[in-house]
Amino acid sequence: MFNITRYATSLGGLRQISTVRKEFLKRIVVDDELIIAKGIPSEQTFGKLVRDGDSENVTVITKEESMNGSIKSPYRNSSGTLISGSNAKEARLQPETLLGKAFPEQIKLNSIIEKTIRDNILSLHIPANLRRVAANYFIELKKTSLHRPAKTILEVDAHIASIFVQNYASIYQCLTELQQRVGKKHFSPNRVLDVGFGPATGIVALNDLLGQDYRPELKEAVIIGEREMQNRAKIILSRQLNEVPITKEGSVSSSNKMDSVGKSDDISDEKDMVGEVMTDKINIVTRIKDSIPGSKQYDLIILTHQLLKSEQHFPVQIDHNIEHYLNLLAPGGHIIIVERGNPLGFESIARARQVIIRPENYLDEYGKIPRPWLRGSSNKINRINLLSVNRETEAALDEELQFEPEILDAIEKMNKKEVDLKDIDYHVSILAPYPHHRKCPLQTGKPTYYSFKEGKRLKFLNFQKAIERPKFGIELKKGKILAAPWENPTAGIGLPGIAKGGSGRANGRSFEVANYSYMIIERSLNDKETINKINQLREKHNTAEMKEKYQVGSTGNGTPNEWPRIISPPSKVKGHVTFDVFGPSGEIEKWTIPKSFSKEVYHDARKAMKGDLWALDAKTKIKSMNTFNVSKFEALEKSRIKELKKEKKMRERELIETQNTISEPDEFSSDPHGLFINNDVNTIRKLSEIYDHNFSKSNKEKRKKRY
Repeated sequence: MFNITRYATSLGGLRQISTVRKEFLKRIVVDDELIIAKGIPSEQTFGKLVRDGDSENVTVITKEESMNGSIKSPYRNSSGTLISGSNAKEARLQPETLLGKAFPEQIKLNSIIEKTIRDNILSLHIPANLRRVAANYFIELKKTSLHRPAKTILEVDAHIASIFVQNYASIYQCLTELQQRVGKKHFSPNRVLDVGFGPATGIVALNDLLGQDYRPELKEAVIIGEREMQNRAKIILSRQLNEVPITKEGSVSSSNKMDSVGKSDDISDEKDMVGEVMTDKINIVTRIKDSIPGSKQYDLIILTHQLLKSEQHFPVQIDHNIEHYLNLLAPGGHIIIVERGNPLGFESIARARQVIIRPENYLDEYGKIPRPWLRGSSNKINRINLLSVNRETEAALDEELQFEPEILDAIEKMNKKEVDLKDIDYHVSILAPYPHHRKCPLQTGKPTYYSFKEGKRLKFLNFQKAIERPKFGIELKKGKILAAPWENPTAGIGLPGIAKGGSGRANGRSFEVANYSYMIIERSLNDKETINKINQLREKHNTAEMKEKYQVGSTGNGTPNEWPRIISPPSKVKGHVTFDVFGPSGEIEKWTIPKSFSKEVYHDARKAMKGDLWALDAKTKIKSMNTFNVSKFEALEKSRIKELKKEKKMRERELIETQNTISEPDEFSSDPHGLFINNDVNTIRKLSEIYDHNFSKSNKEKRKKRY
């Protein structure tokens, strides 16, 4: 607020005023006395000295009017509450900016859940053991780039101590975006499926977001891995009020009160329950499972690190998994996919998107018109994956998506009107993060490209979200192992001189950042009216006028569904803001907003963050110079494969030579079976290498047949 008692005037002009409330002060006028100029927000400059009457847009208010409180903020109503936004910073943002802004708050884990994890799960282990197992998992994660299920009880609890919080933040952020796009009043999925390696993390985040009154018809959590993770999920979920079963009389059941082992069930609510919990007495609403359903229909499916289990099976495993989950999605439902924020996670997301909407088959289509998913259609004639492509389009298809001859014959029949795609009753679209249904401009289709020296500069799409580190997370980061950065990703111990033993935690942060890639899929309703609208939109968008509308610099159809998305942290230089966006054009674009373009737009641009949608236009909009030399990386890939084959042949040749050097059993030997020929330990070692090679080779062949 402007402090009128701190002003001073003189014949020479106005001395510096220390406090100015920028919400409503637009001009400062100097005359015989101090006068404050106020008006509705406009593009006028703050702090410029003007004279009364210099501008028609200036409303002059005297010193007395300012002191008696008659000045009202244009961002607040008569009662003093904000007109828009949840705080003073958001109050100044334009409505479009506020609507497109990602959930800006730092996420915080539910305090009751945090306490339960600390007291009833992690307290059962020595902290040093958890740190050691967590460090080993991080090392493995760096080498493989993929999450895996926990194999032991100690790994289960180390996963909860280290990975759970980041997964929770990623899923919670995705859920808030979905809720914002659907509308808070309409977002209440009635049948939910969560699949992951953790303790039903998706259900935990969904319960926290929708509150204790959220009571859907069905909630199922598939937990893959060590069975003890299911027990941990029951403990965590039992502390959420909307997981407590309701009796027939309508009251909350008390049958899920947690019991400490060896004690009676007379624990009062005031006492802290520390120690192991008898999970067989816990009764919750969510159904915990260890296998993925095969035929049910769900309104919301949350998949955490489930697209790809082995990099060797890219992309076949992704195709198989995404098809299965699409067949479980009910009309009007959504799928949230969360993967790691590394190149492999991004490429997995991009591949799933490519399989779903087949952008290479709609080269001339712009906008986000729902695409037909023929494998999920109830029309039996079109169960085969037919799309509106011709022979010219076929040549442009990705190698992995080439159609078989019988499919091409069916496509020709379709082009002759023997098959009508308008009868398809399963349509799907990508709600986020893409504002278009064209090919992803960052997708390479080969995760191995990023491992090349030349591939280090390749860009990929990921997002970050900060979450407050709970007490058990702070405890995990103490000591030499995890308290300080490692010298290299596989060191397993903090930098010498920085990491301290015991409970030391020098330069520790109170928060951590989740790094993730994600995609939100939406299935359209399958009634005739909706299907007719989709077909009409497709016909309308196949016009030259519509194609012109979606060129570089476009903001789409004016709805958040097609607004450009900021994919890099905005560069804020004095006088202008620059950021990269995914545009409705299907390209990566660089937008620049100088202060001269618009004061309001410039203000909002300085408050923008990576992940936000942007609808306020810009002064300069050009296509980004992001280029991907396909032929260069294809040559590098061929060279890599050639080297691997060469190494494999050399290895096999060495093993054959080793096998030939082993002498035949001597019939006069005391060892008639030839197991210990001449008592040669070196021979035994050589035999073990041969058997190990043959065993590994046969396993690889079995996996190839399986996929």
